Amino acid sequence: DVYKRQSTQSTGAFGNPLLKTTSSRPLMKKTQVIYTVDLSQSSVDNTGVLRISRPCKLRFYLPLGSPIAILNPKLFTNFPETDRPFVRSNFRRLPCEDYTGTDDWRAEIDIDLAGSFQFYLQYSHSHSSVQHTERLSERTFIVDPDLR
Repeated sequence: DVYKRQSTQSTGAFGNPLLKTTSSRPLMKKTQVIYTVDLSQSSVDNTGVLRISRPCKLRFYLPLGSPIAILNPKLFTNFPETDRPFVRSNFRRLPCEDYTGTDDWRAEIDIDLAGSFQFYLQYSHSHSSVQHTERLSERTFIVDPDLR
């Protein structure tokens, strides 16, 4: 699955079989929904749009041994930081640890704003002593508004 919304639901969110959720229910707090995106899968097919509801956590990962993870990619999104206005063309790097080869590569973001946003992976490499930067897995995620 490209996008996983981990839970016991078989059809996933909005009837999409590619989404699964993880829900945690800490004492006295609202359920936290975690959407997980396997970026090694999404690099193959760049046509999908992830549709999620808020509030939630969006977790990106590359499995241990993934050829993309070995490149030590950086993840960028135009989802704004807390208390910042949304500007479609402004992308920021999400904090993530460097890939060590001993565990999955991960990054995550708390989602609390409705709208349409993008994310992409970027990695750098040298060829003939020239530094090159390339983008991978440019995708869109839509956060549905709460209409209650």
